[in-house]
Amino acid sequence: MQTEQELRKHRSFKNIVINPKLQWGILGYFGFVALQTIGYLFYAAIEKNNGLKNIIDSLGIESPELTAMLQRQELLMSVEFAGITVMYFLFFAGGLYLSHKIAGPMYKLQKHLRECREQGKLDHVTFRPGDFFTEVSDEYNAFIDYIKSREQK
Repeated sequence: MQTEQELRKHRSFKNIVINPKLQWGILGYFGFVALQTIGYLFYAAIEKNNGLKNIIDSLGIESPELTAMLQRQELLMSVEFAGITVMYFLFFAGGLYLSHKIAGPMYKLQKHLRECREQGKLDHVTFRPGDFFTEVSDEYNAFIDYIKSREQK
């Protein structure tokens, strides 16, 4: 038997991932694009730094200024990598947020239609403020009002 804390944790995760197929698909796409971008940027930074090292080595230049510049560039690469990693997690969070704003209203509408069918009565549906597809709920509610007005005649 699950404890109350385990149930609460399961419910909170379930609230985030409403439609796994849709949401994981969106997150997979965002993650793929972000990883491709990160890989390209990091590869470009490494190649730029290695190219500069090769030029300096081939010219045989021994300069403390050039060595300091290369060290600064390597430090900058580490900072860029950290920034890019943060960007990846922001992409993931943005994808999760976006997918939630899409999957939530569709889940609520599906659940509402099932309840209307099972209970045999027509009610309005409302979405959370900020959710996408509010025009769907508005049109649905207008349709319900139309059906109810026809039944009264």
